[in-house]
Amino acid sequence: MLRNLWRRKVRTSLMVAGIAIGIAVMVALLVVAEGLATNDDLPKGTGQGIFIGP
Repeated sequence: MLRNLWRRKVRTSLMVAGIAIGIAVMVALLVVAEGLATNDDLPKGTGQGIFIGP
């Protein structure tokens, strides 16, 4: 099996790159979701904190 991986270097490297990109995307999504869940800067309620000026 390892010999097969060494013979098909392009396919193996693309597979490893795809797995790494997939893991990075999942981590980034979790970080963004956590940041949105703990963001207290946004006004809450019925829009009382929104100001529209001239």
